[in-house]
Amino acid sequence: MNINKILLLAQNFYKNNDLKNAKNLCETILKSNINHLSTIDLLVDINIKYENFKEALRLINKSIELNNKNYLIYFKKSFILFGINNYDQALQNLNLTINLNPAYKEAYNFKAIILSNMNKDNNAIENWTKAINIDNDYAEGYFNLANFYNLRNNFKLSLENYNKALQVNNKYFSALVNRADLYLKYQMYKLALTDYNNLIKKNPNIQTFHYNKAICLDFLNNKKMPFCL
Repeated sequence: MNINKILLLAQNFYKNNDLKNAKNLCETILKSNINHLSTIDLLVDINIKYENFKEALRLINKSIELNNKNYLIYFKKSFILFGINNYDQALQNLNLTINLNPAYKEAYNFKAIILSNMNKDNNAIENWTKAINIDNDYAEGYFNLANFYNLRNNFKLSLENYNKALQVNNKYFSALVNRADLYLKYQMYKLALTDYNNLIKKNPNIQTFHYNKAICLDFLNNKKMPFCL
């Protein structure tokens, strides 16, 4: 059996979202070599996509037994634990990730997301700040921090961070969507209209953009709101 060729085929199935065939090939490999680490890692990813977190957790623990120095394994394990709402252990694994690679900004970003879900706001902000300090062009960090402030009705800091995300990546579609909605939420119709026009150019098939654009135009043309948002 040529394990490398079979694994490559399984990886291609996975990339094409053919999870069933990818899983079958991985299981074939493991019958021949139960400790084949790359195959176990791929099976972890497959089970995450299936949202079979219990099996993914079993497999990733096996991965850690075989290689406990790979920071990405602990990062992936934190995602699995988050998926089963085990926030404390997810944070523990993110700390292990950071211990092995202190410059891994994604770990601080994910840690901040978990902490914000636990209403530990100051700790969340501290970790987003660390992620952004590692990489001043970390658009996802700015975006998630903006969402955090938006949920807490802090318009100024929410807008500031959406703008930073878009300055870093002017094609960041989700950041543009959320900034447009933020403008609309605070009745800044002219600015919202500009963003919705840009969104419609990028994706004219999303009806919500057209609907929100109509709200802006109605107010700007009539200087009053036709109905409550």
